[in-house]
Amino acid sequence: MTKQQIWEWLNNHSKQLIDFLLFLLLVSMGAFVKIIKQVRQGAKASWKWFLAEAIVSFFVALLVYGFFDQFLHTSKLFTYVVCAWCGSFSTIFHKRMEDLLGAIFDKLKQLISEKTTL
Repeated sequence: MTKQQIWEWLNNHSKQLIDFLLFLLLVSMGAFVKIIKQVRQGAKASWKWFLAEAIVSFFVALLVYGFFDQFLHTSKLFTYVVCAWCGSFSTIFHKRMEDLLGAIFDKLKQLISEKTTL
């Protein structure tokens, strides 16, 4: 691609690029809030831990974005703020999902043991 083609592409896709950068900015702010809270609670920070938290927050934010933008058709800024908020609370979602899966497996184990005793 030539310089002119690159500038044309950037000019044609500027709204999408600005939306993407705004999404990344707000989601990363939510991830930083989450990380700061966990460090204050005594978590030991490392680059590996920081990257893992950022990835989980980003993944949760993408799921929330898909739901709010595609199904509820809310405004972009509101959607981004909710994404950042949910990304910062992704630990809560992780714990709840862990509890749900634990309950499902406990119930399956109970059903299997009942079937084998019959």
